[in-house]
Amino acid sequence: MLGRKLFSKEVVMKNVVPKKPVRGFTLIELLMVLAIGAGLLFGVFVAVSKVQSKALVKEAAENLNLMVAETRAKYKAQGNFTGVSPQVLINNRIPPQQMIQGNNIVDPWNQNIAVAPTNVNNPNDAVRFTYPAVPRDDCSNFVQAAEGAFGRVIVGATVVKNLYANPPVPLNVGTLGTACSADATVAISFDQMR
Repeated sequence: MLGRKLFSKEVVMKNVVPKKPVRGFTLIELLMVLAIGAGLLFGVFVAVSKVQSKALVKEAAENLNLMVAETRAKYKAQGNFTGVSPQVLINNRIPPQQMIQGNNIVDPWNQNIAVAPTNVNNPNDAVRFTYPAVPRDDCSNFVQAAEGAFGRVIVGATVVKNLYANPPVPLNVGTLGTACSADATVAISFDQMR
């Protein structure tokens, strides 16, 4: 009789816990999760962009410093830079291969780099590398990374460094910042004597 009571409807019904309805996420909860995820993705994107920009600037400065050093070495015996041009540098295997497109030397911002003789004390006694359209956000970092190998640096129409002047003018960071902020892209010329 005891066994019957255990399995009777009455006993079984008392031990059953009524099920609560399963509750899902509300629309607001889902939107909040999506908003947080989008914010995190945006933060990662910004961080990656800044790192890529710094790496691009560093590589551009290193390539420029290598090109000017090799150009000076090639022209040492000649005594001046008469005849220097992008094509002459390409023919002498001076620019890194990844910068050569046809007869042009191309910077990381996909602009043709101009290379020409310029005058400091005498005709053609210096070489000038001109980057025609460096983005404002990269301008200051690029100049600061590359300027050590050059005696004169011109950003737009502003001379920001001139070691050939009397007295010499070292790099002026305030002037550089103002010159780099003038336009969305800025032309930068780097001059170096033999």
